[in-house]
Amino acid sequence: MNDLFVIEAIVGIGTLGGLLLTAASPVVPRLLAKFRKPMSLICPQDGKPTEVFIDASHAATTSGHKLRLQRCSRWPEEGACDRGCISQLTR
Repeated sequence: MNDLFVIEAIVGIGTLGGLLLTAASPVVPRLLAKFRKPMSLICPQDGKPTEVFIDASHAATTSGHKLRLQRCSRWPEEGACDRGCISQLTR
């Protein structure tokens, strides 16, 4: 059991260190600032303007590589959309 505890402690410390390095990165505050405000996009389903909110904390923890919608001005009537508008943000 003692060996298992040491291994768990090493893994835990490594994970914590990785999280601290990620949080200290200058990219994180920039991404949080960028994605905290609403963004105007064109809905790919009907071509109409829409305002979306991106999950800023998820974007920051994935270094902006994975974006997901948090809210859209067209929801709930278009809540089952395919979220294709996100591709407008990754160009």
